[in-house]
Amino acid sequence: MPEAGTARPFGTSLAAQRAARIVIETARKNGLWDGGALAVDPALAGMEKALFAGMFHAVAKRGGAELSAEEFSAMFHFVFAKAAEAAVSCWSKRPFETDVQGLFDGNIPFYANDELGEFFKAQRFPVECAQNCWDSFRSGAGSDPLLSLFEALKWCFRFGCHAGIAFLERLNPEGT
Repeated sequence: MPEAGTARPFGTSLAAQRAARIVIETARKNGLWDGGALAVDPALAGMEKALFAGMFHAVAKRGGAELSAEEFSAMFHFVFAKAAEAAVSCWSKRPFETDVQGLFDGNIPFYANDELGEFFKAQRFPVECAQNCWDSFRSGAGSDPLLSLFEALKWCFRFGCHAGIAFLERLNPEGT
């Protein structure tokens, strides 16, 4: 603990940075991002914060046991599905549900309009994110694998939100 009046030293996690790069490259490879600006909105940031707080709580409640490959993959599918819901909530100005049902088992209740739902279900992005991160993490994720996992999940969510907003804009360019 730093002495009173001194700044807390912050470090960087190369493993977390590597996790973010994996998801960024996977988004580019899957056509979810062209390298330009991501769709952002203060409402999306609030949704992300609330969702991830619930996810951290669920992981802590679980007791920190190591995740199986299926559970690890389910977490990427979960945040991608929740990104679709966040995009719809942001677009329609409706409340966003932050429950974590399906976080570890893949049985995710999914609430989006039919067109967006089909678009998200057809994406390989969460599958490839999970596989690429699993492979990288298994070969040495660093001293805090949970930090790396959540960094990857955060970017999976953000690219999902970006893809969802872009899809909704194409579907309804008038914004109504």
